[in-house]
Amino acid sequence: MPNLGLHIGFALESGKRLGHPIVREHQGSFLLGCTTPDVRLFKGWERERTHFFKLATDPTGAGFERMLSENPQLRRSDRLSRETTAFMLGYLCHLNIDEGWICQIWRRHFGKGSTLASDPLVLVLDRVMQFHLDRRERESIADLEGALESIKGAWQGVEVGLIDEGVLREWQGIVIDRAGRELPWHKFAGMVKRLRPSASVGETEQVMDKIPEMLEKVRAHIPDDEIASFRQAAMDNFVETANRYLKAGQVN
Repeated sequence: MPNLGLHIGFALESGKRLGHPIVREHQGSFLLGCTTPDVRLFKGWERERTHFFKLATDPTGAGFERMLSENPQLRRSDRLSRETTAFMLGYLCHLNIDEGWICQIWRRHFGKGSTLASDPLVLVLDRVMQFHLDRRERESIADLEGALESIKGAWQGVEVGLIDEGVLREWQGIVIDRAGRELPWHKFAGMVKRLRPSASVGETEQVMDKIPEMLEKVRAHIPDDEIASFRQAAMDNFVETANRYLKAGQVN
């Protein structure tokens, strides 16, 4: 699903749209939350452990509802620290963009029965598009460096139960280290190896050589206006759900 840079850029824009003081006061906790579901990639956890979403069947919004159902201590925002509430809003932001991608982009263009499903490199095509969007997002963030700086120490005061303090502290360092401005295409080789673990070095290099061709192909199938529509819908869903979550706890 979308990468770190895209999640941070989306969260910064969504946070401004939401316009709640808790996001401004605790931006670091908010941004840490908006990346934390992907800690599972570094801990070797199953996706549903942090995303609470069934890839093949769930509708948009199911992840956050299941998260609250399985972790009732998080349901009332008025019973959480302000840092934890900001973190939860960021977490919600992450789930919204991931689920929007799955429901509006993945299932339509890459999933079973979709327009690109028969391509032997369909999983790579999806990730090529996401990598391209992540590169573009990082360049568009006015103060990415400042945003990453705000994450330092943002694990303090966050108590969610499902992820312990030590993991959050470790994760903040990974985010700061890996979400910087530069994202050269040669780093995509790691993604190819993860998607095609049995591929030889030569086969991986062949896939890497096809990146321009693959990007052109996938962009022809998914025009920019469809990407903009997905982004807007995910942002609208976030603002609506975030307001409902805050109102339930009457957080000002």
